[in-house]
Amino acid sequence: MSLMKRGGFLLVLLLLIVITIASTTTKYWTHWLSITVMVGSLLVVDLMFLEENTFVFDPFADVQKM
Repeated sequence: MSLMKRGGFLLVLLLLIVITIASTTTKYWTHWLSITVMVGSLLVVDLMFLEENTFVFDPFADVQKM
C-alpha cells in the first residue's frame, strides 16, 4: 500500500514539474511552482514520518518509564 501511495505521489510530482516547466511562458508559472513545492514537501514528509516503522515524537513521554 505504501508503495502505491509513494508511486502516486511521484507520478503527480513529475506531472506537476512538467506543467510548471511548460507554463514558464505564461504569467501563472509561480502558481504552478507553489503547488509543485507543496506536493514535493508532502512527499518528503511522507518519506520521513509515515513509514511502517513510524517516527513518533512525544514530548510528554517519560524515558525513565520505558
